[in-house]
Amino acid sequence: MDFDEIAEASHEASFDTWFYLYNSLQGAPLSKFVSKFRDNQQCWQQSIDCGSFNFCSRFAFADGVQWMLRFPMPEKVMYLTEQVRRELGPKKYILRETKIRTPNLIAYGMEDDLGLGPFAITELIKGKTLDKLWKENSKEPRSGLRSDIDEKVQEIVYRQVANILLELSEHRFDRIGSLSFDDGDPYSVTARPLTLKMNEVARVGGVVNDDHLKAPFESTGDYLNHVGQQNLDHLLKQRNSIDDADDARRKYINRHLFQAMTPSYISKEHNYVFTIFCDDFRASNFILDDDLKLWWVDLEWTYAAPYKMLYSPPRWLLLQNPCRWSKIPGLMDLFKVKFEIFHEILVEEESQRLMSAKTDAESYERGVSELEIQHLSQKESFSGLMRKSLEDGKFWYHELIQESFDFDDEFLWAQIAESSTLSSSDVEIPREELDSFVASKMAELREYEVAHEAMVVEAEKAEA
Repeated sequence: MDFDEIAEASHEASFDTWFYLYNSLQGAPLSKFVSKFRDNQQCWQQSIDCGSFNFCSRFAFADGVQWMLRFPMPEKVMYLTEQVRRELGPKKYILRETKIRTPNLIAYGMEDDLGLGPFAITELIKGKTLDKLWKENSKEPRSGLRSDIDEKVQEIVYRQVANILLELSEHRFDRIGSLSFDDGDPYSVTARPLTLKMNEVARVGGVVNDDHLKAPFESTGDYLNHVGQQNLDHLLKQRNSIDDADDARRKYINRHLFQAMTPSYISKEHNYVFTIFCDDFRASNFILDDDLKLWWVDLEWTYAAPYKMLYSPPRWLLLQNPCRWSKIPGLMDLFKVKFEIFHEILVEEESQRLMSAKTDAESYERGVSELEIQHLSQKESFSGLMRKSLEDGKFWYHELIQESFDFDDEFLWAQIAESSTLSSSDVEIPREELDSFVASKMAELREYEVAHEAMVVEAEKAEA
């Protein structure tokens, strides 16, 4: 699905104003702002990095201490203050309740003295992000995996990622949604999740398809049915969500097929099992330091989610989302090779953790050991569930949960077709309903094209 370029352009003026202010404050003003969180000790700005959603600046103090100041970018992050709040909850939880390496939180605020908005300061982790280490071309965002990755380093990384996933799997929540970030109660799920998908649909689709302030979801079924409605709302509300009449029919049927197949992907055992999950769990958000220790540095779009999403095979093993795999011959085969390597390590690490849990009194006290020992059989272990997810097609269904503009990717649906007992021919949509939808969307598309042409003409005049 194409982006709504009119909606995307509508954010430019606001972002440009913010960016101009941000640029004007580089150097002494930002350094002074940071120094006040360390008794006004002088510091110096070292560098600026721009990510997908944040500007990050490095600062150094005279004694060698280094911090990272991060400002989320307005109009890149659509629900600015709320998103920062919803990242801080999981951040605090992981720092306090797990052994996962993530930078310590120094300070944060929903506004600053400089007029730049919400911010966070963390300790600086020295090293390189995994994507820069492993990409074929580190300057190309969609570059693929290098073929000459050191196998020993790969094993070290895989082992640490395996333990991160296993650690997350041991922590349970009672509902699906965002974690509170309040100091007094940092562990409660207080509202619906604010997902990366919701942000992107609003940012480049111009569609607000959920109220993230409503109550959390009580079951996996409730949540997945809601995601199905989100998919349909996106198609209905974005003016240029179709290319032509045939495309409109295909996309409408796909969304109804997703809704129809959802019950078959919900297990009774895990319908009420929720754990921490990150939509943006990918190589660019992990830093490997000089001691080959892995740090999870960016926890945006993290929330309590259905357990089934956590044990889905890692989609980042090739550094590219699965909808890109069909573009290069052999990528699917390469994924299977990487998955087998990762899965073997996961089995080893899980076995080690389970053996340790048997004699870990602290684990017994918080109920983790007892819970995990119930699933000692390979069939119900985390690693067993991950393999099953790939074999029975849950992996591909989980991709559809997270996709927005690539939801209709033919490669993804071809994989779904191989595992699902349902097909488009099983979806019963009244002919009148489908024809009405197509006619309505074609009219909207024509309106959009006229408006888009007018926008282009105005832009050309402004540049002349």
